[in-house]
Amino acid sequence: MPVYRQLCLGLLTQLLTHEFNNSLTSLSGYAQMALSIRKEEIYLKSAQVFLDVSNRLQELIQHIHTFSRQPLDEILPCDPNQAALLVQKILEHHLQKRNIQLQISSRLAHIVSGNLAVLSLGMLTYVLDARDRILQEGRPGSIQLRLEEDGEAALIRMGDSSSLPCRLADPATEAGLSLPPDADPRQALAPLALRAVADIHSGSLSFLPSGEGMELSIRIPRPPLPAKPNP
Repeated sequence: MPVYRQLCLGLLTQLLTHEFNNSLTSLSGYAQMALSIRKEEIYLKSAQVFLDVSNRLQELIQHIHTFSRQPLDEILPCDPNQAALLVQKILEHHLQKRNIQLQISSRLAHIVSGNLAVLSLGMLTYVLDARDRILQEGRPGSIQLRLEEDGEAALIRMGDSSSLPCRLADPATEAGLSLPPDADPRQALAPLALRAVADIHSGSLSFLPSGEGMELSIRIPRPPLPAKPNP
């Protein structure tokens, strides 16, 4: 799991670098326009764009740092909603620029015994896989993360609008650790990592037909209630 997280962080670092490059190009364009037109409203517009862009970049850096610094080996009370929101904050702008909507809904009101970083990794894994499939189709799409109560468990349901097969449904075996030279290690190890997310939380992983594609669900049992003291 630590190696897989480093692979994901490598991808997020590339995303952040790309975002910085695009932002600098935008800021440079507004600065040149302000210097050439020299009108107060253009100066104000340029200043507002600078503030908006810098705030977005600062927030993105903060969220990626949060994702990278959380320990992977602690099992504590945690809220799956926080994991979903962290993934949304990291990837939402990146996805919107590619005409992909990330939709999160929650009817989950209780916590689980788990690890916030590992839960975030699981959701991030699905979102990135869905992104790749939607981009491959060359049309706008959507990704859904739905968090629900399921009896004595939390249910994390993940689906998307792509009709392409989900790689995460492939059987995960240790043979996946022997990668061909041209393979993407993150994509190759994703099925193993996703099953590890379920195992770490003493949960289960399932794939069910949903529309044109598949829906992936992670079911995590609710922690037992503390025993009542004897009177």
